[in-house]
Amino acid sequence: MGGCSTSGGGFYEPGVVVNVTSVGVCNRADGSGTRVASWSLDGGPANVVSTLGELAVPVLMNQDHVLTFNDVAQYQLTLDYGANLTLFSVTPPALSGDAYWYDSGQEVTFVGRALTGSIQAVGWSVDGGTLNPIDPNSSFTAAIPDMNASHVLDVAISVSSDNCAGSCSSAAPSTVYLDTNEPGKVTITVDGVSYPAYVTFSWPTGSVHTISAPSDIVSSGSRAAFASWSGAIQSGDPNIRFTVNGTSKLALDYKVQYLVRLSFEDAVGNPISLQSATLKGGNSTLKLTGNFSAWLNYGTKYALSSAIWQGTEVAEPGAADTFLVSSPSRFILPLMVYPQSIKVEDPYSIPLAGVAVHISTAGGVIMSAVTDANGVATLDVPLGLYYASADFLGISSTVWQGSIGSHSLTLMVYISYPVIGTVIPLVILPILLLLRHRRNEVKMVHDVWFRRSPSRVFEQKTAPSSHE
Repeated sequence: MGGCSTSGGGFYEPGVVVNVTSVGVCNRADGSGTRVASWSLDGGPANVVSTLGELAVPVLMNQDHVLTFNDVAQYQLTLDYGANLTLFSVTPPALSGDAYWYDSGQEVTFVGRALTGSIQAVGWSVDGGTLNPIDPNSSFTAAIPDMNASHVLDVAISVSSDNCAGSCSSAAPSTVYLDTNEPGKVTITVDGVSYPAYVTFSWPTGSVHTISAPSDIVSSGSRAAFASWSGAIQSGDPNIRFTVNGTSKLALDYKVQYLVRLSFEDAVGNPISLQSATLKGGNSTLKLTGNFSAWLNYGTKYALSSAIWQGTEVAEPGAADTFLVSSPSRFILPLMVYPQSIKVEDPYSIPLAGVAVHISTAGGVIMSAVTDANGVATLDVPLGLYYASADFLGISSTVWQGSIGSHSLTLMVYISYPVIGTVIPLVILPILLLLRHRRNEVKMVHDVWFRRSPSRVFEQKTAPSSHE
């Protein structure tokens, strides 16, 4: 079998005729792909085929057989605006009707016609390389000797026009060159007419022209974003008004950007939903809210300078978490948020379920949860001092704690006489004496999970328990 999708293989009864099928072309992306060029049965001679659709080969099952589809690599030739405008003939593609797809190694010849009127072809190049001059009075030939990769054929054109409303029709013409760092991809609008960005104009000196460029050119996960005009005009606006003051050059500059998706996690890898995040990269600062996706500049290193969660700053000071943008990507950034497991027990170490647990952070945010069947409630807490409390039948137990790491904390809730006033005093008295001896005790158990905090190691100290 070849590299394109096939179907029909398997076990069959003797005498059955099986149609084994394969797609004619496949794996096409970014100017390269594959086609089935031939097939052979049991190592026999190659049977040449050419189809854009499905290929079917009948096989008589009179014995075991091996059917092989032989593939060939293909590459595409793209014609820019000027090439399409001057096209007279071009080597036919390997498959009839296929949009300039050629087998690897095939020679391709393009013949361009001479243009008449205000538009003239002045030169051609391949993939933005050296410009080969064109005689404006005759046709021209552009040859690609070996299609071992995808290529773009560019034909530069010159446009003569007068936008002076008669006021400068006698002025000497000036040549204005328009160029871009995105050849073959940008179409600009000049005085209401569309042209490729690589074009030359012959305009009377003093004439005024409006030029508009697209703000961005988007493909899947990447885009070319307008950066600036340079040369005769310095502007950050894609729409300009240009007055011809002699021979000059305008350059249209774009920057490559990729779509980057960000997500966030606490110190042990649990997902965190932020209110906002701020990125710094190069000379720019970008604030994100809601949808944490952004077009970021290729080759730029970005740092998370701010992250607001529950009204509190949880990004690591010094912007230690950085990432380099080199492709459409997803980055997971750790934050200084730590899970705190709070266990609520009675004086006999029996877990209490259904107890309301509250944590008040230094930023004044109160978070709440209810203990489970094991008497445990877990809450994410930002780095810093926090106040934890548990409420059970009107009795509260509280403690101050610093979330310098992920750990567990046990709170004891002491039952008092008003709560169980219906219980016989002889039964409650020993409990009250025990509670008096142990009141205000806070049992703290620290299970530090040194995963990352995010890029610091903190020293954790626990104060001794207090007994009366």
